[in-house]
Amino acid sequence: MVYSPEMRLLTVGYLQVGFGGHGICLYGRKMAQEFAGRSDVKVIERNLLLTGNLIADYQLLRDTAKVFASVDLVHIQVSIWGTGTWGRGVRALGNLTVFRLMCRAPLIVTLHDLNSLPDLTPPNLRSVIVELLKGPLRPGVRLVRQLARGRVKFGQLVRPLWDFDAFTPFLLARWAAVQARAVFVLTGVEKKVLETFGITSAAVHVPHFVGPHTANPTRLSGKTVVVAGHMFDSKGHDLVIEAMALAPSIRVVFVGGDILGARFDQLMELARVKGVSDRLTVTGYLPDEEYAQQLAAADLGVCAFGPNKSASGSLPALIAADCPILASAIPVVAEYNDIVPGSVHTFAPSTPNVLAERIEELLAVPRSDLTKGLEDLRDRLSIARIADRHLDKYRLAVGRSKPAWPAAQREERTVA
Repeated sequence: MVYSPEMRLLTVGYLQVGFGGHGICLYGRKMAQEFAGRSDVKVIERNLLLTGNLIADYQLLRDTAKVFASVDLVHIQVSIWGTGTWGRGVRALGNLTVFRLMCRAPLIVTLHDLNSLPDLTPPNLRSVIVELLKGPLRPGVRLVRQLARGRVKFGQLVRPLWDFDAFTPFLLARWAAVQARAVFVLTGVEKKVLETFGITSAAVHVPHFVGPHTANPTRLSGKTVVVAGHMFDSKGHDLVIEAMALAPSIRVVFVGGDILGARFDQLMELARVKGVSDRLTVTGYLPDEEYAQQLAAADLGVCAFGPNKSASGSLPALIAADCPILASAIPVVAEYNDIVPGSVHTFAPSTPNVLAERIEELLAVPRSDLTKGLEDLRDRLSIARIADRHLDKYRLAVGRSKPAWPAAQREERTVA
């Protein structure tokens, strides 16, 4: 992009909504940190954890909007599932709408988890009518189920009658397309998903950045396989456990993931049933530096992603650590190999047998042979280069004409 001579300092507001250790929040925080070290951008950053209480969240969003009153634009991160960021289900849409009504600066949205066409199916009249008809029946159904269990919980009986959360991904994507000057997505697959639903001009593919290389790792004794990041269903932890049962020499560490909740309990029970508990270690959540060192010390990182997995921070973290990678042969992985052919090793089909065989095969290859291409990926996807691509879009967004505000707001802005 060619900048005009009068190009001025940009003031960018970064709003991170959700638990600080969430991958989406970490992504936004690291982008903000990169810009904070530059001379051509001034960063105003706020971290916000919504409570689920409508009044309290309204006040939090109102106060946050005031902080961004003087910025040139605001950049937010939004998961189309809402959970972990702006709220669960349609509540995410409500919170975003409240914030947008009070924050008038040009908006940039990075959409996350946009990984499947069925998730974006627009609501039709039939599905809405069916949901409306089911609502009044729900209290009776809940009561019968609780009586069958021998325990009645009044709080569950008075839960909302209607559940429109299935429509949320589509509605959030449409909201972003209407409200934002640009909608960033991290993979080419996600951009195609948006284009399928007519979201074309606003959609911008900007790949996930890769951090700097982790130097001088402490090597571990024996061969160690790691699975990086939080224990989401799409990350394939269960497939790795099943593969361990077929390869007695494999020792695995689940690195950096949250160990709370039912998902962790399910995985540990599966490991016990498969008889591999003695070869499985779980670190729990780790500080960034320790997390990177653990990955750098491993002999192989496995990303046994499900078929609809979208961008994941696990792959960039492994690339930054110069850890050899074995991943499912899915589109998001193919995009890395399109940039640097052969940089990420793959397996298919996604079965325990194939995964176990590929792990054993790669562990027998010299580590230096397995990491060819990772340095090139780090260079091409460095956070500095990705930030430059962000900045180009920021400049374009600020240069566009302002949106047509309602009359009362236009008058207020003129007086101000």
